[in-house]
Amino acid sequence: MAKVTTFSQLQALATRTKQELDAAKATIPSKTSDLTNDSGFITKAVSDLTNYYTKTNTYTKTEIDNKISAIPKFNIAVVSALPTSNISTTTIYLVTSGEESQNLYDEYIYVDSKWEKLGTQTVDLSGYVQKEAGKGLSSNDYTTAEKNKLAGIQTGATKVEASSTNGHIKINGTDTTVYTLPSDVLQGSVATDAEVTTMLNTVFGASN
Repeated sequence: MAKVTTFSQLQALATRTKQELDAAKATIPSKTSDLTNDSGFITKAVSDLTNYYTKTNTYTKTEIDNKISAIPKFNIAVVSALPTSNISTTTIYLVTSGEESQNLYDEYIYVDSKWEKLGTQTVDLSGYVQKEAGKGLSSNDYTTAEKNKLAGIQTGATKVEASSTNGHIKINGTDTTVYTLPSDVLQGSVATDAEVTTMLNTVFGASN
């Protein structure tokens, strides 16, 4: 025969279960300080600082960035002879060694107010031009066609171009009058043959 549980018995069972859960809950730690640190995790207070640095012994990101920016950045310049003025201490100067067929260059750097030779190396400079004092390079390519076009313009030549104003042209960018319409010239639209015929027929009557 199946066992029948009354409502009062079910209520008593639920009450007892809740009491046991409350009792178990009271024994569960609610703070990390109640736990045993048996794995040796770092806590807020560290007693052994042998492998740690204090804040005064470390750099901030800004300080690190500033130190990296302060590191000299070296350039390379190809010259026919070592300069005697305006010498850059952050430039490696490549001087032709005399054996141009092999593209051999001696490397020099200016340190402690004197030149120091770093060595000799072969450099492929077939795609470069040698730097000359007072001259620079631009990103605009100057073609032979443009050079010939410029050479064909005479000294003092005047630039003439069309103007948006009737009877005017532009000379060196200035709008200039070259023709003025006489005051006795009638202006307006020109009548067509059909319009003239219609007007005459209206005035004189149509011809038979």
